[in-house]
Amino acid sequence: MSRKIYFAPKADINQILNHVGAKAVQGGWANARCPLHRGKRLSLGIKCDFGNSTVGFNCKGGCSNRDINQYFKNLGFLWFEKRGAYDYL
Repeated sequence: MSRKIYFAPKADINQILNHVGAKAVQGGWANARCPLHRGKRLSLGIKCDFGNSTVGFNCKGGCSNRDINQYFKNLGFLWFEKRGAYDYL
C-alpha cells in the first residue's frame, strides 16, 4: 500500500483580478482577457471563491487550465497547499 498526498490550489484572488483587469464578479464569476493569448474579447472566465481563497479558470480561446495555473503561479498569485493524504493499493 502507498500513500498519496494531494494539494489544493489557493489564490490571491484580488491580485489575479487586478492583473487581468477584471472589474466585476457576478454570481462568483469574473470575465477578463486571457493573459496567455491576448485576444480582444473577454475570453477568460474566473470562478472566484473568496471564502476558500480558490479560483478556477475557463478560457474560451482554448488555453489549458494547466497553462493558466502555471502563469499565475509564476507570478506568485497562485500556490498549492497540502490538503490531506490517502492510502491506495
